[in-house]
Amino acid sequence: MCCGVPKLNVNARTGRWICQRSRKGGRFPRLVSTVLNISIGEAIEYVRTRDTGGLLWAFEEPKFEELPEATLPEGFIPIYNREKKIYEIPPYLQERRIGHKTAAAYGLGYLPYSAPRYSGRLCFPVTRGGRLAGTVMRAMDGREPKYLNTVDFPKLHVLYGYDEAAASLPESIVLVEGPTDVLNLAQNGFAAVGMFGKAISWGHVHLLRQLRVREVVAMPDMNDRSAVVEAFKSFQGPLSSGSLKIRVARLPFGQDPGGTR
Repeated sequence: MCCGVPKLNVNARTGRWICQRSRKGGRFPRLVSTVLNISIGEAIEYVRTRDTGGLLWAFEEPKFEELPEATLPEGFIPIYNREKKIYEIPPYLQERRIGHKTAAAYGLGYLPYSAPRYSGRLCFPVTRGGRLAGTVMRAMDGREPKYLNTVDFPKLHVLYGYDEAAASLPESIVLVEGPTDVLNLAQNGFAAVGMFGKAISWGHVHLLRQLRVREVVAMPDMNDRSAVVEAFKSFQGPLSSGSLKIRVARLPFGQDPGGTR
């Protein structure tokens, strides 16, 4: 087509095309741009207003950013004290029935009120590929903001509990919002990972595909369900490639994902 001869192959899974005669090719937007003789931006908008086949995901090349290794916040105290061989469980975890072994397995810790920064917060270290990407910290006394992240936290390129889930080689994975739900689900035998907020990114898509699971089950809070469903539609193509299935679970009204049994 690009050279006037209809010898074109399009891979619907990857979104790439190639002209067998000229050997020119690329991603889907460039094909639309070439055929209609319009700009890439115009091509994206053209298909965005007409798309019914899940091809919007082909507009971007998934990226898997290399992340610099972070350090734990100053004053960090681990839940499990290896020297004393004892667990120190803050009341916040006890109230949410998160066991000491689960907390220790995920490397949780806290910052005492005497810490120089982020004092009085529970710490959720976030790793990817064995490297610390940053720490999410939750206030233990009702202060606002409820959550804080360490500087330059790459929330669009990490999932909480990713390394732990990958090590278990699960056939399916539960996707939730936030670390506490991940810990509760893990205690009940579910492999789970958590986003930090409601935004699903290409970094998350890449990580989910890397897990090589057969199914991704999203479990948003009921109040956020419609927004999460819409977000998933934008990524239906890359997430559904191969034999991977996508489901958005409907929880009973008022039930938290972490309370699933």
